[in-house]
Amino acid sequence: MVREIRSLQVTGGETYIVSLPKNWIKSLKLNPHDKVVMVENEDSSLAIYPAKLLDKKTKRSVTLMFEELMDENTLIRECIGSYLAGYTNIKIIFDKKNIQKKAFVKNTLRDKLIGIEVIEEGIDNMTIQVFAETKEAGLIKTLNRLFSVVFLMLENLLEGMKANLDILKEVSKLDDEVDRFYHFITRQINLAIEDPYSMLDLGVSKKTVLIEYRLFSKTLERIADHISLISKNYVEAEKEIDKDVMEELLNIGSEVKALFMKASNAFLDNKVKMARENALEIEEFIAEIDASLEKITRQIRERDALPLVRMILESFRRIAEYSMDICELAINIEKLNK
Repeated sequence: MVREIRSLQVTGGETYIVSLPKNWIKSLKLNPHDKVVMVENEDSSLAIYPAKLLDKKTKRSVTLMFEELMDENTLIRECIGSYLAGYTNIKIIFDKKNIQKKAFVKNTLRDKLIGIEVIEEGIDNMTIQVFAETKEAGLIKTLNRLFSVVFLMLENLLEGMKANLDILKEVSKLDDEVDRFYHFITRQINLAIEDPYSMLDLGVSKKTVLIEYRLFSKTLERIADHISLISKNYVEAEKEIDKDVMEELLNIGSEVKALFMKASNAFLDNKVKMARENALEIEEFIAEIDASLEKITRQIRERDALPLVRMILESFRRIAEYSMDICELAINIEKLNK
């Protein structure tokens, strides 16, 4: 890194100009009339990018050898890590004894990642290209989509607990969709941290705000995990729950849903007053969940169902706590944007 001090000059009485380092121009093979892009950073400094190199800058490739990793799940984790890090081309080479695992790896990655396609495939290799562009999907828009999928999971859970177990099958499918959006958002944020120019494409003006968006998406993913956990255990337990206990569980679930929606809307719409009010409501509600758990533990008639009921209430409590975290993130963003 070279530091140079240049004098600001005025031409034409109104236009301010400064000369660019000659070595920088030569190293990038820039010519007169080539365009450069200037980005004002949050600390009021300027970043200058050659316009013709911006697209090339984002294209990165990696090659992964199955033989070195020795396991398809490890390989999948490496591919996801490369995707999150911003790589656009991922080539995978299989050794002869593991060629049959190629289809499993390909299908799993398609299920877990947004915007990927296999562009080349041989008997022992395949190349995956990431076509998803950050500029085509603003960060707030993608976060809204992630929230809507998690909220739908919670709606399906409550409806399935009422009477329709078939609806609970949709919960696990939606959980896979949550993972896809979470991975995509993480990729967007990682690229934006590395390149302020792509940060502008996402509709974000401050790098510090990206941390709050990352925490929000992680919180949504954790909420989805708890919803999926309730659904899975409810189906597998096959326990009869007392009617009055079930009614109380559904009432608590409905209140959790309302508080979760309010917290997320406060975050996504920058409504800090709503976030503060909702945080107070959540504090009171968590105390109500604890009181309900104690009461149900004493009064439940179907004792075999008690572990299931406790798990459901504890997961609802965790979702309420995560909703509190979202309120705090909304307050943090308001401070960061000042």
